[in-house]
Amino acid sequence: MTASTGKRAAQRAETLEERFKRLLVPRHPDECWPWPHCGTNGYGTVGYRYGRYYAHRTSYEVAHGPIPAGLHVLHRCDNPPCVNPAHLFLGTHADNMADAAAKGRTSRCGKVKGSDHPLAKLDAQKVREIRGSDEMGVTLARRYGVYPTLICRVRQRKSWAHVPD
Repeated sequence: MTASTGKRAAQRAETLEERFKRLLVPRHPDECWPWPHCGTNGYGTVGYRYGRYYAHRTSYEVAHGPIPAGLHVLHRCDNPPCVNPAHLFLGTHADNMADAAAKGRTSRCGKVKGSDHPLAKLDAQKVREIRGSDEMGVTLARRYGVYPTLICRVRQRKSWAHVPD
């Protein structure tokens, strides 16, 4: 058996907790501990035995034990990749939505529109360029880093309707 074969066998035998701890880079207890592997939604993920697990939930479970059914793990720091257990707390879905609204991260009642949204890739100028362009949607989508469906919705004024021409 080679050294690399032995290492792979040891990794296959490790638990999710062991894998999490092996990949964790803790910092000062008061600082955020950003997880290096994040999904498209910005939350850290841990790959384990052909599955993906949220790193902040794994961190909470490692530090505090199982998460009761129906509860979410929320961030005090409002930093999705953070896995510092001191920054995490449990709450219901309603708590999570109230926390998001209090921190200005919801579009409920039209509070967050367009480029004010933290995940927005477009702004008013780009929307005007899209609407005024004769180029194909696929070409514009590549240029702006969005899906062609969004280009279509912008042109139809189903998205970014608040931006005048």
